Amino acid sequence: MTGGQVSALAWADKARPLSRRRVREDVIGKVVRELELARAVHGTRSLYDANRDVYQLLRYGVQVVPDRGAQSETVHLIDWSDAGPPFIDDFR
Repeated sequence: MTGGQVSALAWADKARPLSRRRVREDVIGKVVRELELARAVHGTRSLYDANRDVYQLLRYGVQVVPDRGAQSETVHLIDWSDAGPPFIDDFR
């Protein structure tokens, strides 16, 4: 694993706040995949593009389709409505 890669175990550790908010495990997997795609820098895609896309996902949430034929839902990575302690999100 190179310095820019993050293991699946590390992503799973960071996804704990989502499971505390009762987001299904398969949906969390789809959210993680979208984050991995957004942070990728390759070809003509610059670091600026990656940062912008990750910011959009963090700020506005990730659109995922939980099951085939189901409507898409937005999974918010940061609970913006939780403005004071105790914080649900863990930024360690």
